[in-house]
Amino acid sequence: MIAIPIILLILSTLAIGRLVFRVQSSYQRKHTSRCVDDSITLAVAIFLFISSIKMLLESP
Repeated sequence: MIAIPIILLILSTLAIGRLVFRVQSSYQRKHTSRCVDDSITLAVAIFLFISSIKMLLESP
């Protein structure tokens, strides 16, 4: 049962790293709609990252 939070942690970490660069490049190129979409996706990835850490800490 501990495998699910670990997989979520790895995937969300990779997603956060990728999305930070996408948001940064979208902002520099002034693509506001893409920047907003990527920012929302980044917020979800950060939420999954925090949730997976919480699940790992609560697991026996």
